Amino acid sequence: MMKQTFRKLHRIVAPIVFLPLFMTVITGVAYRLGRNWFGFVKRAGTYFNGNS
Repeated sequence: MMKQTFRKLHRIVAPIVFLPLFMTVITGVAYRLGRNWFGFVKRAGTYFNGNS
C-alpha cells in the first residue's frame, strides 16, 4: 500500500519539480550557445535573467 501511495504522489510532484529545472537548463544552454556561437554581447544575458 505504501508503494502505491508513493507512486501516486510521485506522479503528481514530478512534473511540478521537472518543469522549472528544465526551463533553467534550456535558458542556460541557450545563453551559453548564444554567446559562443552567435556572438551575443554580455548584456543579452539580462533578457534571459528577466532584468532590464
